[in-house]
Amino acid sequence: MQQTSLLALPLALLALAPLAGCGSAPAATSATASQAILGGTVDDADKGAVGLAVGIPGVFFSGHCSGSLIAPNLVLTAHHCVAMQSSGQSSGVVCGKSGFAPPGGGDIFRASVETVRPLSDGAGFYKGTGTVLVPQNNDLCGNDVALIQLEGAGVPASVATPIVPRIDLSAQDEEVFAAVGFGLTDPVNQTGDGTRMRFDGATVTCTGTECIYGVKGDEWQGTSPTCPGDSGGPAIDAQGRVFGVLSRGPDGCTASVYSDVAAWKDMLVSTALSAAAAGGYEPPFWATTGVSTPPDPVGVACDALKPCAKSWVCAGKPDGTGVCEPPCSEADTTCPDTLTCDTTIGACIEPAWLPTAAPEPAASSSSGGCALAGRPAPRTAFAAWLGAGLLALVARRRVRRTLR
Repeated sequence: MQQTSLLALPLALLALAPLAGCGSAPAATSATASQAILGGTVDDADKGAVGLAVGIPGVFFSGHCSGSLIAPNLVLTAHHCVAMQSSGQSSGVVCGKSGFAPPGGGDIFRASVETVRPLSDGAGFYKGTGTVLVPQNNDLCGNDVALIQLEGAGVPASVATPIVPRIDLSAQDEEVFAAVGFGLTDPVNQTGDGTRMRFDGATVTCTGTECIYGVKGDEWQGTSPTCPGDSGGPAIDAQGRVFGVLSRGPDGCTASVYSDVAAWKDMLVSTALSAAAAGGYEPPFWATTGVSTPPDPVGVACDALKPCAKSWVCAGKPDGTGVCEPPCSEADTTCPDTLTCDTTIGACIEPAWLPTAAPEPAASSSSGGCALAGRPAPRTAFAAWLGAGLLALVARRRVRRTLR
């Protein structure tokens, strides 16, 4: 029988052990694990990939796992990152036998968006609440996902952009992805974790029961070289969405088993709606639409501080306000039926918004002179002229066979 290992850091496991069953979390299970990425590069950009830690004020603090910020106050990670394995079990994983103890209290968990995870508790972390959600099934294989709700409104949009979870499409064979995590960068050096690393060009080798080793139907295996400490970290697709949560892998950081995000759509959607209500913000689009591709922002109000999504253009209307419209160009003037391409701003707009032709010069009543009627000033993209005004104002003042 093939055995794999969990990747949570040992110190974090010690911290969770005495807390099992004493947290105010929903009935479910969890575990701690960690794994780091071998051969990756330092990642300053993916701030939605967060470093996790366990903090008990005055008693204990240690970084242990990775995760994905999927809403301002909601972190997606591995089940074994929030709970110990059942009593008497080692860090090795045997599907059908390895299970979880109850999760630790949600307020002991911390999340940092910093490239290098802070070594001590404090302002560099966002604190968890009492809410930790995990699957009801206690089998580790196929149930290694968890959600940690952060305090209040969570991480401000100016600090980090959440990663959209791919809830409507499972992993595809041979799909290319990037693995991100805070784990070890050398499998023989146990002190090299804590920096966000990214490995591009990994591929999905098999999905579900197609895999040779113990991989469940809602899991998949990939070539990402994740190590301990990367557990809970995201597999990011070509559109920048998280579609896998690192669970475990073989010794040596040579491959990874991920939980398929799409398999947990209902859990993610319901929790995201609750988290948004608790944080006092509008729910993310994927939680209200059930799809992971943002809707076209047609007709959405915009300005320089609120740009349009999906590369749409913030076009200036005659009344001076801005509205999102689909892009076009001189090379491609294709537009929806009711719109026409204004190549001066590169957007499809209402025909009535186009500048009118200049009237013919009118004769002046004064002797020896004439007056021309003024032509309306050419229109420009709303974001451009508002942005110029603002500039002027400024001028003024990872998962392996072992749990990761």
